[in-house]
Amino acid sequence: MCRATPPRQVRQENPLQTLHCIHGIHLRQGKKVTLRELQSMTKNRSAKMLTGMETVALSSLSDYINNLDTEALAELIKTLVEKYGKLLTGREKKLFRIFDTTWMTVTRKQFPQAVPSGGGGRNAIRMGLRVGGESLFPDLVLVHCESTSDNDIFKNLLKLVRNAQITYIFDQGFTKLSDFLDIDASGNYFITRMFPCYSYQVLKNQPIVEKKGSLKILADQEVLVGSNDNPGQGIFRRVEARTREGKELVFLTNRWDLESWEVCDTYKLRWQIEVIFRWFKQYLNLNHFIAHSINGVLAQMLLIALTHLLLLIFHRALNGSKKFSFIESERTLRNLIDEAIAGEPPPAVKLF
Repeated sequence: MCRATPPRQVRQENPLQTLHCIHGIHLRQGKKVTLRELQSMTKNRSAKMLTGMETVALSSLSDYINNLDTEALAELIKTLVEKYGKLLTGREKKLFRIFDTTWMTVTRKQFPQAVPSGGGGRNAIRMGLRVGGESLFPDLVLVHCESTSDNDIFKNLLKLVRNAQITYIFDQGFTKLSDFLDIDASGNYFITRMFPCYSYQVLKNQPIVEKKGSLKILADQEVLVGSNDNPGQGIFRRVEARTREGKELVFLTNRWDLESWEVCDTYKLRWQIEVIFRWFKQYLNLNHFIAHSINGVLAQMLLIALTHLLLLIFHRALNGSKKFSFIESERTLRNLIDEAIAGEPPPAVKLF
């Protein structure tokens, strides 16, 4: 059995040490690494310097993550997002924020406070994620154990800044019309799928502008949404479209400056957050929680978001001289990690 160095003896000067140890190592050869393999790596002097850990066991990793300062990690993500934003130019700097939620199953024994999820002794934890821009960099992660609706965490994901002119993109699970009015009143924008149960009255039909290869636009209207006794009743724009497969989609927005087809195409950006969730769950094995506390789960999610953000920054740095695909950038980073563990000094890569 692996013996663990007590958490208090683990060097913690660098808040990214556990990131290197848990998630950076996951990038090696694109596969999961067992604790036994990880422990053998820590026998290497260079690996010890990277991770700050003398030895590895599940208990020491769990204790370490359970006690991480999540506010410090969130602040680090905020700083990196600001630095990364300065690297973006032109089309990349469009102010978009896309958010969604997902459920992750956990064992009922380890997380008795989580929401029951069917049989088999399983519970579930809800994760809220907000990503920014067309580069899809994560800038906000939330964790909820209690049974909450999407509307309950809507404003926490929004975090409105007045007159920031940000366009928030989200699905029809967020349905509170008064929140849409708040977005509009704050000088920001939204594009969402229109909830089918909304009552609405057409005030004006607008000119339809289509684009070849985009969705077929069926209607572009100014509408009064909500009943008279609904405090969220407001005037918004309704765009109805049809896919090539015949599926009809209805969008609701306060973006009056976009053409009909632009409203539809901009909403398509929201679908990309599913790629991020899949990357979190599959590639970085998000459903396997090393931590067994709510703070630890949030810390692990923040570390994963931080990993993704650092990969985006690294990818951007490599593309300064040569066009790399994101997969090629990941492969290059794996090689650099391997070289560092082997004791070879990696080449300097300027990130900012």
